[in-house]
Amino acid sequence: MENIEKNQKPIYFDTLMLMDRYKDYASPESRISYLVKTGELIRIRRGLYVYRGDTRVHPYCLANLICTPSYISFAAALRYYNFIPEQVFNITSASYGKNKTKQFETPMGCYIYYSVSPAAYAQGIDRIQEFDQSFLIATPEKAVLDMLSKIPGVHSIKAFKELLFDDLRMDFDSILSLQKNRLYQYASCYIQKNVKMLLKWFEKMKS
Repeated sequence: MENIEKNQKPIYFDTLMLMDRYKDYASPESRISYLVKTGELIRIRRGLYVYRGDTRVHPYCLANLICTPSYISFAAALRYYNFIPEQVFNITSASYGKNKTKQFETPMGCYIYYSVSPAAYAQGIDRIQEFDQSFLIATPEKAVLDMLSKIPGVHSIKAFKELLFDDLRMDFDSILSLQKNRLYQYASCYIQKNVKMLLKWFEKMKS
């Protein structure tokens, strides 16, 4: 196995970095191909690699790198903040550009990217530091709005409550803890009916 010390940087490699790392070999390309073939080097996608057994690899940091620009959101962010009880097995993120879903099946897991509008994308993103790495993630308010924006709209408060607490299994107290000024600011960038329903319900609960 390649000797990867815990304090050795970087963690994530592109092709040019690997070519420089193995420049003393007669054929750096062959060395890289060999390491990928033997599983010592894991190819995440074209031009992005990590070493097998490097415990520093963070799935959320990796998500930011697989598709850029992007930030962790939807179910992955809601689970991170303990807004939903279920474990999340796919890493879900928001991106923008063409309005389509992108999915990357990698040796490190499944990474899914949902498109949001540029206006919505530009607000409500935090940078979280964990150990010596950081990643971009939606604020709780933004994660809730992103999630609701991708679900077919409901037409009554009763149906919305069922969607929020029965279908999505969001925590009641966590929803009420959302910061009102942030929620209304971010919501102005969405046109979906469920977002408007959330504001209507939230206002009623806070009044």
